[in-house]
Amino acid sequence: RGKYDIYIPFLEQGIRLLKPEGYLGFICPTMFMKRDYGKSLRSFLINNCTLRAFVDFADNQVFGEATNYVGIFIFQKTFTVASPCVCRIFEPNLRLPTEEIGRLLLSGESHDQLIEISPMDVTQLSEDAWTIAPTDRLKLCTELRKRASTTLEELCDA
Repeated sequence: RGKYDIYIPFLEQGIRLLKPEGYLGFICPTMFMKRDYGKSLRSFLINNCTLRAFVDFADNQVFGEATNYVGIFIFQKTFTVASPCVCRIFEPNLRLPTEEIGRLLLSGESHDQLIEISPMDVTQLSEDAWTIAPTDRLKLCTELRKRASTTLEELCDA
């Protein structure tokens, strides 16, 4: 329906083909998490699988010179949330070489520009835009939204 990126049908079909309790990993754009066109995919995902791991590379370019915003998503075809979702988020403008990004991910080392969110409460994910951030940041954003009389979006539309 409407606009979508080519990876979306692959992700949906991959989940459909999984055996119960099976895992699927994709490196793909993260834009579906926030954009309107991703709403049906987000709904499909929360109703058909559980996010088990997520790595957000932010604006760090892992595919050479191509400008993209990608992440690694690991899904399991299950609805139990007993196993937490492990998330690693790279800070924007980090400008680490691709090899260093790979080394950090494989080694499990911490880095001052790499945010660990573990465990993440996957029950907070819905068909609405996904914001994956440390709990304290999410609480701060929620509080700011409550207190704001006008949103930045409303100001820009005016």
